[in-house]
Amino acid sequence: MGVHSTTGMVVVWLLGAIDILSAAVLGALAFGHPFQTVQAIAALLLCIKGIVFASSVVSRIDIVCAIGMIALLWMPSPTVAATIGLYLGVKGVFSFI
Repeated sequence: MGVHSTTGMVVVWLLGAIDILSAAVLGALAFGHPFQTVQAIAALLLCIKGIVFASSVVSRIDIVCAIGMIALLWMPSPTVAATIGLYLGVKGVFSFI
């Protein structure tokens, strides 16, 4: 294993951590515990990540999820929060495998 493969794995893990942070915030929102500042920061990070890797379909879905997270700041919906959170959580966990 060279330096590049280790660096690449760290980047993948950091990107997965953004997904897991977003999923945790949305999970808390789904159960009635909003963390609006953290949610806004996580949505911004998710949107930036989606824009940087916009050539991928999954990254375009990240942008849609970020827009959904921003919309949830004004229109909280436990069902929408749980759905987006579940998707991001599964995607984040798979980035660590």
